[in-house]
Amino acid sequence: MNSKVKRVICLSHSKDVDGLCSAAIVKMVQGGETVLSDYNDLIEKLAEIDDVEKLYVCDLGLNHKNQDDFLRHMSRLSKKGEVEYIDHHPLAEEFKEKIESAGVKLTHSTEESCSILVFKRFQHEVSKITSMIAAFGAIGDFMDFRPIASEIIEGFDRLFLLFETTVLSHAIAKKNKDRDTLVEFVTRLSEGELPHMMNKVIEYAAQHASTVSEIMIQVQKNGKTMKNLSFIRTDQGPLGSVASLLLGAFGLSVGIALKSEEGFTEISGRATSRFQKHLGKMMADLSSQLGGYGGGHARASGARIPSTNSEKFLFLLDEGLEETNE
Repeated sequence: MNSKVKRVICLSHSKDVDGLCSAAIVKMVQGGETVLSDYNDLIEKLAEIDDVEKLYVCDLGLNHKNQDDFLRHMSRLSKKGEVEYIDHHPLAEEFKEKIESAGVKLTHSTEESCSILVFKRFQHEVSKITSMIAAFGAIGDFMDFRPIASEIIEGFDRLFLLFETTVLSHAIAKKNKDRDTLVEFVTRLSEGELPHMMNKVIEYAAQHASTVSEIMIQVQKNGKTMKNLSFIRTDQGPLGSVASLLLGAFGLSVGIALKSEEGFTEISGRATSRFQKHLGKMMADLSSQLGGYGGGHARASGARIPSTNSEKFLFLLDEGLEETNE
């Protein structure tokens, strides 16, 4: 990155509709540059930013492993420009105070999706189409039933919103390693293009849908169950989709998909609506104990741990779920 020019940057989550829609709304209002990141390279992306006029960090939850480095970089950058952190993942009260003490403007709530929070932050500076983009993010994060999201969605054709969100979500899943294309999605959204109008998005979505149909067969064949969860080790498809398919395949309240690579195991968890605890908090605690990191929402979460601990992770999570069911 060119460190000599002050600029507006939005650093947002690369892997889902909520992250891209959050970035699109920021771009509509502030213009500037979009940088996409996942949890494993969040600190690296922050370290690359040397000078800013305005920085917005959206939909990137923190964990015990990265929060100190995150605070250090946000404090550094707040001395050079305006820095805002907008997020909806769980965040300890004491850490909220540290963020604000570092000169960072904080917009945080676990009650709505991040795109809804971004929309509310800028609602007096945006057009009607922006609320639709925020709705895409809420639906994509399974938070469309929350109060603000529900009110917005009531003002549109719900089936149309579901269609547009599904198309965008499948296209993101297909192109999840191609950040240039994902940034292009953000740009198109910020210019008012709906997902079905974007170049090749329908094609990407259809390709991913074909992949999902193939994975469904693999999940039925190779998935395994424990007392309280189902799981599968796989090297295909976005793990979140695979974990969701496990829920339907085996009827347990939690599904866990695992993918191992270069000594680490990526884990995605999904839970049904009948699950009464917070899966994200459980996975965050477990992954921290086992030398990794993780977190997320009550029904959708992820983690990354050393592969040598993956069996122990499954065992301890299954035990923890047993306790929640007592």
